[in-house]
Amino acid sequence: MRQILRLLCVLLSMLALPLAAIAGESARLVAEAPGSLVISVDVPEPAFTPAGDNADGFICTLDGFSAYHEIGMPAVVARTVLAAIPPGARVELTVDVHASRDYSAIHLAPVPELVANSIPGASSRFQFVNDQYVYQRDAYFPDAPAKIAAIGILRGMQYAQILITPVQYNPVQRALRVVRSMTITLEFRGADVVEGFNAMPPETLTVGTPRVFDTIRAASVINHDSRFTKNSYVQSIDPVQARISSDMENSPFAIRIVTSEPGIHLVRYEDIAGLGADISGLTNSNLKIENLGREIAVYRSGTGPFTDGDYILFYAEDFQSEYSAVNVYWLYQGMG
Repeated sequence: MRQILRLLCVLLSMLALPLAAIAGESARLVAEAPGSLVISVDVPEPAFTPAGDNADGFICTLDGFSAYHEIGMPAVVARTVLAAIPPGARVELTVDVHASRDYSAIHLAPVPELVANSIPGASSRFQFVNDQYVYQRDAYFPDAPAKIAAIGILRGMQYAQILITPVQYNPVQRALRVVRSMTITLEFRGADVVEGFNAMPPETLTVGTPRVFDTIRAASVINHDSRFTKNSYVQSIDPVQARISSDMENSPFAIRIVTSEPGIHLVRYEDIAGLGADISGLTNSNLKIENLGREIAVYRSGTGPFTDGDYILFYAEDFQSEYSAVNVYWLYQGMG
């Protein structure tokens, strides 16, 4: 039981790192240009903890790093770094190792699984089961000390999630290598990367401060002061950008209006007709706009058929989300 508690404490201490440690100084931004980003990583000395009564071998720990996440794989360490990147760019990662240290005759246990005991009142236990494919290979795991784990979008900012794994283990040779110092370079490919960095028109967001996601982003993104993190670098869109959709039922058309600007928006007859929608039955009274499933108030310039010279006005609310910097409205023909 004491061994289980001790191992659980080790694993929890590795997993429950504070945000300051995740964005700590062991990984530092050293250079940024329109087409590249350079990160320097310094790694402390590793520590080895006995796996416990249920398994032979050791679990590796490093300050500032968490336990590797895949059950059955060698119990190395990992941490992730988020880096803002140009929208739509193709990202290539290279690693330059400046210093490393090799350890021999190390038996690294696999990442354990916490298994509930089927006997009522009995304690849960850690189960150590090797991934046979990895443990029978005469090769280092992971095969590189860093890689791109994911590309995503966070509050209008495109990012690369970099997985840093400075401890590599060869289970056949029982050899362990710790990369003590490395440089990670991200290169951005795409015809518009350089031009976009210098000439992307700003997108105005009229919103109050402080913004909670800006605070989170500043704490978790390594190049949080980069122009890549600013809404000014998000691809500029017209205040009203629309396209035909079939999502609205019982209407001959539905137009998706995407906006990042809170305030009053104008939609003219010519805007709708230019999309090629069937508006033969559209009137000033049956033209509707919905947001988040609710109909919103609309100012109509006239009465009767919606025709040349007519327009509507509607108010777009400020929209704050962790995943998007834009709000979506639907314009369609309703009853009335």
